[in-house]
Amino acid sequence: LQFTSFAVGAVAELLATGAARVVPPSTTLTCVSPLNVIVQPSKKRLILDLRHVNSFLSVPRFRYEGLTRVPDLVQEGDWLFTIDLKSGYHHVDIHPAFWQFLGFSLQGQDYQFLSLPFGLATAPFVFTQLIKQLAKRWRSRGIRLIPYVDDILFISATRAEVVSQFDMTTALHTPL
Repeated sequence: LQFTSFAVGAVAELLATGAARVVPPSTTLTCVSPLNVIVQPSKKRLILDLRHVNSFLSVPRFRYEGLTRVPDLVQEGDWLFTIDLKSGYHHVDIHPAFWQFLGFSLQGQDYQFLSLPFGLATAPFVFTQLIKQLAKRWRSRGIRLIPYVDDILFISATRAEVVSQFDMTTALHTPL
């Protein structure tokens, strides 16, 4: 595994946040997938090679909302702010019956994901559906926004509205 020190740190963070766990000795994993690190322009990302698991999944087609909506929603003088739902996938729990398929090994220790891992073919669809519901909730309160994966652009008419909407969006997504 290239970037082992990064992977060790990333797995420690997964354990600390409850996104993964050490596999108990009494647990048998059905599938142990290779763990990889991909390098993106601004960061490294841990990804589970779930090709075998993905071959059994039906992946729905869907579209992300995108920045093409900006000209329709932004007016002159508007205020904008963004939020990034850090490690968004890892906030979505996996049913315990499916943990057995999300195993990986690092330095001789077996682990399993308890939340959506990067590499699961259905993860983008599932996460997008959840974000759509969150966006629908905020829009029902009159908030203009454009979600894209785990980033959300908010559009407000005034500075005071920006502050109010920021507080509201933070309060609305905290319990989710």
